[in-house]
Amino acid sequence: MSRRSVALLERELQFARNRATFLARTDRPVKATVDKRPKQAVGYRSALLKTSAGGVLLQIQASESGITFFGGIAALGLIANTGTLLADASPSPRKFKPAQISAVVGDPTPTVKTAQGSRRRYVKYSRLATGEQQASFTAPISLAPATVTTDQQQNAAKLLGASATIVAKLGGTYGRAFFIPEQFTSVIK
Repeated sequence: MSRRSVALLERELQFARNRATFLARTDRPVKATVDKRPKQAVGYRSALLKTSAGGVLLQIQASESGITFFGGIAALGLIANTGTLLADASPSPRKFKPAQISAVVGDPTPTVKTAQGSRRRYVKYSRLATGEQQASFTAPISLAPATVTTDQQQNAAKLLGASATIVAKLGGTYGRAFFIPEQFTSVIK
């Protein structure tokens, strides 16, 4: 067990008391509106789910702002919701998460913020998202061929994230783009 100083424990206790006081208030600010983040159906070629003919084509929902940020459906290796190819696509199974590329737009001058509840201070490195402005973007990424591997998806994400257009949108040294591999929990027994 690690030893912690009395001063540190007292400071954490004060943060906890501040948060409890804030949550007990009935007049605390509540957001009355919902931010609309529209999605669209796209075709996605899975790397983990396979058939004898190759990878399985799935129909998934993707954020329109994420698709626009990363350069469109073709740049992400997805299939547009037109034609007969997507009509044959299967819905994604439960607990399936497609491979994704994510980006956080950085702020060139980070700001020190104070949490409302605990009044703990922290540094915010991402762009200040106010109103309809968005600071993080996520979109599924795949490739068009019938057979796709996770390594191919990762390489496509690296190329897209390192492209000049995406790097320019990231907002300086604190902006970043990263790859999240495809996940599927399958039942063994």
